[in-house]
Amino acid sequence: MLTEAMEADDVRPFLNSHFMTCRLLSRYMPPPGASQRAEGIVAALKRYRYLKRTSRALCEKKGLDYEAVFGEEGRVCDEMVELLPSKIDRVHFHGDFS
Repeated sequence: MLTEAMEADDVRPFLNSHFMTCRLLSRYMPPPGASQRAEGIVAALKRYRYLKRTSRALCEKKGLDYEAVFGEEGRVCDEMVELLPSKIDRVHFHGDFS
C-alpha cells in the first residue's frame, strides 16, 4: 500500500492532493447534461469519504498531529460527506446546477 512506504513529511501533501482533487471534481462543469454533472459530484463524494475514513488513521500511524496536518480540511470533508448526497439528488433529478 502506498501509505506504508510514505514518509511523515509526505502525509500533508498526499492528503491535500486528494482534497484538492475532491474540490475540482465537485466543481467540474461538463457539457450540458445533469447525469454527467452528477457523476463528477459522486466521484468527489467517494474521495471525501476516503479522506474522512483514512486521514486521521494515517496521521496517527505516522505519529503526526491530525489537527495540525489536516484538521481544517478534515472538517470540510466531514461537511461535504453530509452535503453532497443532497446536491447529487438536486443535480441528477432536478437539474439544479447551483
